[in-house]
Amino acid sequence: MTKILVFGSLLLFVTGAEGLGKVQGDQPPALQAPQLKDGADKDQKKVTVRGAVKKPGAISWEKGLTLKKALAQAGGLANLANKKKVKVTRKGKTTVYNLEKLKKNVAILPGDLIEVVDRLW
Repeated sequence: MTKILVFGSLLLFVTGAEGLGKVQGDQPPALQAPQLKDGADKDQKKVTVRGAVKKPGAISWEKGLTLKKALAQAGGLANLANKKKVKVTRKGKTTVYNLEKLKKNVAILPGDLIEVVDRLW
């Protein structure tokens, strides 16, 4: 059985019972396939924070992460942030939170999207 592996612009033809074995022809040895350890890869445990925050982008998720902690990790709210419209989207469902009236911690999970809406003025 021959398989074709693509690593960026490098194309490798690999043979072997398990799909990874000796490379055919005069090609250099095949690169090792990436290995995942038990559980999810840490790079997959991310939360995206965007909108009116000082440092938008992906942050690392850790157990116990809350909405307020995630916003702090994103540098805090920007000057034009609307504290009354902070959206959290999880698995396609969006919930809007008012940070000024938030009485409980909102748990954040890996893959969540947090979006802070701008104020109009």
